[in-house]
Amino acid sequence: EEGEPVQDAGQLSRQVSATFLCWHPVVRVLVVGWEDGCVSCLDDRGPRGAEREVHRDEILCIIFNAQGTRCITTDKSGLIGVWKADDKGRLTPMCQYRKQGALDKVAFRTRTLQGTHHDNPPFFVGG
Repeated sequence: EEGEPVQDAGQLSRQVSATFLCWHPVVRVLVVGWEDGCVSCLDDRGPRGAEREVHRDEILCIIFNAQGTRCITTDKSGLIGVWKADDKGRLTPMCQYRKQGALDKVAFRTRTLQGTHHDNPPFFVGG
């Protein structure tokens, strides 16, 4: 009930089903996860390409940190993709982690206690 429709953004479609949608928190970019592991972006001008380097299985989760500088994607096989997002919302793969089982829940750590050591990753996953 809030927001406004994106006019003239074009259409994003593929031969497989979309499995997850996530808006970038700062810029008008929609990130779409597909059942074949592809991750693609759509902005006001239309589709902006597809990324197939990271995942090969169904995307289960896509989430950005609050600043919009990092994105986490997870898939059915337990692969976690960490992406860097630039100021226009373009994603670049940074690294990957592999865990056992399908991971469909991700949360970014938003606060740390003062004086604590920062060895823990800034996000947590589960499934």
